[in-house]
Amino acid sequence: MTQLNLPLTSLSRETQRGAIYEWLYLRGEEGGTDAEIQAALTLPGDTERPRRGELQAMGMIVDSGRKRRTQFNRLATIWIAK
Repeated sequence: MTQLNLPLTSLSRETQRGAIYEWLYLRGEEGGTDAEIQAALTLPGDTERPRRGELQAMGMIVDSGRKRRTQFNRLATIWIAK
């Protein structure tokens, strides 16, 4: 998994949303789970999940209908860019 070492937590909501969207867009149909987005962009969950929710509400990303196992063996939604 590609990790971007950017201090995104100090950036604006718009910039954080843009980084999440771009990462998902570049991943194509492989998409990403919340945990994968958080790891790749070094964002804590309480920052990433609201931005991902905003992108979903804006119609820019969608639930792929697929799930992937997390490191804790739970099923997680795979998000993809539209």
